[in-house]
Amino acid sequence: MRQGTLFYNAELDRMDIAFSDGYYNGIHCGECLDMRIYGAWVPVRMEYDHYRRTWYLIGRGNSILDMPLEGRAVRIK
Repeated sequence: MRQGTLFYNAELDRMDIAFSDGYYNGIHCGECLDMRIYGAWVPVRMEYDHYRRTWYLIGRGNSILDMPLEGRAVRIK
C-alpha cells in the first residue's frame, strides 16, 4: 500500500493523493482506501454528491463520515 496526503486537485476536479514521489492522478467515485482517523487506519469509500458538488467518505456500515478531507493521511493499494 502507498501512503500519502489527500487534497483537492482543481485540474482534475476531483480528490487526489499526494505521495512523496508524485500524485495518484485522481480518486474516482466508489474507490476504496484507508484513512488515518484518531490514530487508526479505517477503510473508507470515496463518493461525490452531484447536487451539493462535494466529495465525502462512506465508512463502515455505509455511514457518512462528516469531516474535512484535505490534509488527511490516506493509503491505497
